[in-house]
Amino acid sequence: QPMGFYQPAQLVQDARRHGVEVRPVDVAASHWDSTLEPPADGGEQPAVRLGLSLVKGLTRAGAERLCAARAEAAFASTEDLALRARLDAADLKALATGDALHSLSGHRRQQLWQASALHAAPALLREAPVDEDFLALPAAAEGEDIVLDYAHLGLTLRRHPLALLRPQLARRGYAAAADLAAGADGAPAAACGLVTVLPPIFAREFGDAAVYCAPAEVGAKLRAQVRAHQPSDQQSNRAADRPGHGIAGFGQRQRGRKAAHHTTHGGAGGG
Repeated sequence: QPMGFYQPAQLVQDARRHGVEVRPVDVAASHWDSTLEPPADGGEQPAVRLGLSLVKGLTRAGAERLCAARAEAAFASTEDLALRARLDAADLKALATGDALHSLSGHRRQQLWQASALHAAPALLREAPVDEDFLALPAAAEGEDIVLDYAHLGLTLRRHPLALLRPQLARRGYAAAADLAAGADGAPAAACGLVTVLPPIFAREFGDAAVYCAPAEVGAKLRAQVRAHQPSDQQSNRAADRPGHGIAGFGQRQRGRKAAHHTTHGGAGGG
């Protein structure tokens, strides 16, 4: 993460825009740190496998036991993982909420259900299987999964959150980032994006937060000053921790030079 300036979500989005395949956190393949893997198409560009360190709440000791057990033999199920890696309920829940058990248990709700039934066994029963009838749960809606991705991983490989709100935002006059390039230089523009809070060393130059719209491949820039809406570092950090915290900026389209700062409106829920 260079200089702490860019968040993992921004780095992942930029890598994907440049054609790099980014693969999700997966107990069947991930190590503690993110790693490079061979490309699926046999090309020269390696893929990036996200690491277990991104899963909020997962202990490093638990992750190391997981990797050591996997090196001996692939996991046959979430139960097999829990028994051989000696994971406690907290580590299992962290993996499930981080969607890292998908290759063993399916969608996130199924992961949480299966993980909740498993606990670290005493030594005498460590190898004993647990017999329980399978209960198939419906998958979560896309929006729920995206919110949980940001809450428990800090990023998502699913659609950008604003893609779900685009029809409502369009009705309110907020342009998609791709549409900003179509307007005349200096014309009024309104856009909406997610807030990323910057460290104090960068805030002096760029303001307290950067606003990111989707997609980012635009020939025009709309910059917004949000300092007035974040009166303290503590409040800024809380805003950054809330998935879907968004801001709307009103300014002018600017090509090839820094845009003027104009009014902004902050609020939760991507708007």
